[in-house]
Amino acid sequence: AIEQEIASQNYNATIELDDEPHFMRLSPAGIDVGLDWRLGTIIPESDFLLEIEDHFYRSLILSLAVVVIVVIFAWATFRWLLDPLLKLIKALKRIGQGDLETRVNLGTTSEYVKLGHAINDMTASLQQSHQKEVLLRHELDHRVKNMLAQIVALCQQTATQASTDRDLIDNLASRVASLSGVHELLGDREQFGLPLFELVTQCTGPYISNQDCLQMSGPGIFVRSKAAMCLSLVVNELATNSTKHGALSRLDGFIEITWQILDQFRDDERIEFKWIETRGKAPTGKIRQGFGTKVLEELIPYEIAGTADLDFKPEGLHYTVSIPIKYFMSMNKA
Repeated sequence: AIEQEIASQNYNATIELDDEPHFMRLSPAGIDVGLDWRLGTIIPESDFLLEIEDHFYRSLILSLAVVVIVVIFAWATFRWLLDPLLKLIKALKRIGQGDLETRVNLGTTSEYVKLGHAINDMTASLQQSHQKEVLLRHELDHRVKNMLAQIVALCQQTATQASTDRDLIDNLASRVASLSGVHELLGDREQFGLPLFELVTQCTGPYISNQDCLQMSGPGIFVRSKAAMCLSLVVNELATNSTKHGALSRLDGFIEITWQILDQFRDDERIEFKWIETRGKAPTGKIRQGFGTKVLEELIPYEIAGTADLDFKPEGLHYTVSIPIKYFMSMNKA
C-alpha cells in the first residue's frame, strides 16, 4: 500500500547530463486503467530559471507601473486640493497690502467655492468702507484747511489794525500758515505722511529769499503724519527765529540741514535731524524762555518721545533732535 502511494506521487530530482544540471520530474500515468507507467520530463535548469526570471521581471515592471500610476494620481489629487489654497494665500496677501479690488475664484469643491464667495463678500464690504472713509477724510481735510485759512486771514487782519503786539500776531499767523501748508501736503498724500525733504522745503520756503543760504542733505525718508506735524512746527519756529535773530537776518548767513539714521544695526534706530547756522549771530544777554523756545525744547520729547538739544553758539544756532525710527519709513516703502 505504501509503494502504491509512492508510485501515485510525482518525483522531482536534479541530474547531471553533459556536465549541465537538468531538472527531472517523474509523474505517474495510466493508474486509472491499471497501467504502471511513468512519464519523465527533463529540462535544462537554465531554461527553468529563465522562465522564473521572466515572470519576475514581468511582475517587477507591472509593480513599478502600478506605483507610478498611484504616485501620479496622488500628485494630481494633491495639486487639485493644494492649488486653491495657494491661490487663496496669494489673494489674501494682496488684500492685506491694500488691494481691495482682488477677487478670489477657487473653483474645485463646493467648500472652496463657498469660501471664495465669503472672502469676496468681505473684501467688497471692506472696499465700500474704505471708499466712505476716503470721502469723509477728504471732507474733513477740506474743512480743516478752510478753518486754518480763516485763522490766518483773521490774524493778518488783526495785525494790520493792531498798534501793539503786531510781531506776536505775525508770528501766530506764520505758524498757522506753516501748519496749513503741511496739512495740505498730508491731505494730498492721504494723511500717511510726506518726504522729509518736502516738509523742510515747505516750512522754510516763505523765509528763504536766496536759495544759496540753505543746504539740505540726507537719505530719502518718509515722515509719518504725527511726526510731520511736530517737525513742521519745529522747522517753522527755527526759520522764524533765524529770520529775526539768526543766519537769515544777514546777507551772508548760511544754514545747513542734515538728517541721518543712527544705530542702524540695533533695535533702537533713530533719525537724527540737525539745523546748523553759521555766519549768524549769538543772542545777547539771557535767553528768554518764550513760546518759541518751549516749542524747540519740549514739543518733540513730549509728542513723539524724541530728544532735543538747543545750543546758541557764537557762530549761530545749533539744534539737534533725535526721533525714534517708528515715525519714519524708507521712501521705497512709502
